[in-house]
Amino acid sequence: MIKGISDQYSLKQPIYIGDTHWDQQASHTAGVDYAQVNYGFGQASNPELSFLNFTQLVSWFQGKAV
Repeated sequence: MIKGISDQYSLKQPIYIGDTHWDQQASHTAGVDYAQVNYGFGQASNPELSFLNFTQLVSWFQGKAV
């Protein structure tokens, strides 16, 4: 599904945001970078990005340092 959405919308640098190692595995299977939200249910190993809270996540996407 992740790959399908990425292809359908011709996404150039998609990032999948999740909170479990299953999310990370699915994103890597689709060839998409993974961002871990540490306020979720689980944990992943060595995510490309990691956010401690929702404010930090939003700030990163807005290009602001927190």
